[in-house]
Amino acid sequence: MHLYQKHQTLILDGIPCENEYVQHAKLYAPCRGLKKSLRTLHEHTALPGKNIWYEAWKQGLAKYDTVIIFDGIRGGDVVEYIHEHNPKARIIIYYVNKFRRDAKNDPQNFKKLPCELWSFDQGDCEREGMRHNAFGYDHVFLEADNQKALAASRVAEAAVYDAFFIGVDKSRLARLLALQQLLRKQDYRIKFILRKAARGSYAKLSSQAKEILVDKDIPYNEIIKYISQSKCIVELQDPGQSGLTLRAMEALFFRKKLLTDNPEVRNCDFYRQENIFIWGLDEERRLTDFLATPYMVVSEDIVRRYTWEAWLDRFFIATV
Repeated sequence: MHLYQKHQTLILDGIPCENEYVQHAKLYAPCRGLKKSLRTLHEHTALPGKNIWYEAWKQGLAKYDTVIIFDGIRGGDVVEYIHEHNPKARIIIYYVNKFRRDAKNDPQNFKKLPCELWSFDQGDCEREGMRHNAFGYDHVFLEADNQKALAASRVAEAAVYDAFFIGVDKSRLARLLALQQLLRKQDYRIKFILRKAARGSYAKLSSQAKEILVDKDIPYNEIIKYISQSKCIVELQDPGQSGLTLRAMEALFFRKKLLTDNPEVRNCDFYRQENIFIWGLDEERRLTDFLATPYMVVSEDIVRRYTWEAWLDRFFIATV
């Protein structure tokens, strides 16, 4: 029995997984146009009634003993509302992304409120006094087709690509182009997809940059197809980040090799030199052998530590 099964938990935003012990809801009601402008204006005032912007979860708080709020939270009013209507509930704010100082979700905004602060990033935890919980991989379990793709990926087939990357351009373009040049110099087959940042500048792009940049997100079922067709998944961290990203989780669950620029991965229980190449730390001449040798299967006991259920359990270990 999982520890979380002794509780009734509400998850606001984040993982859309549910069962008899866990319910999921969007934190805020959809907002567009004038309504969105009014909400923003309301957020910058001391006026009460900010709960008008919340989704319907606000009506049924009494049945939960734990509420986990993901880092899309826009102010302390959410914590205050939950605590007022359910004073016994344990309130957790979980950071699955890097935050920006002075942003609406800056941890400093919540330090004096009745809530706990947790993060996927060990470095942020040390700097901000938060508690650490590595994020769990949820995407593959949400749809039957994704589960089939996971099973199929574990059957040895000829790969279409030697290396696959997908992500958003958070200061990644220059690094990705450098890696593209390195891999192509050795005739590796690569598939790199980088979605343009909303406020990025993309004037005077090289042909290499134009080849990998896209304007819109790629559906996750298409991403899984690329993963299944690849030998290796590429992970490029946000500047200053040390926590495990979705790319690392995909490599672990789909049994793909991982090429990453995160040296902290050496401290993970699933780290195997045969499976993980740390760009900037490992010698580049080892890359040929790394991509030529087969994946070393990691114990299922270790893999299960990175499921969404294990992620949930870790919130309750300290309370046992």
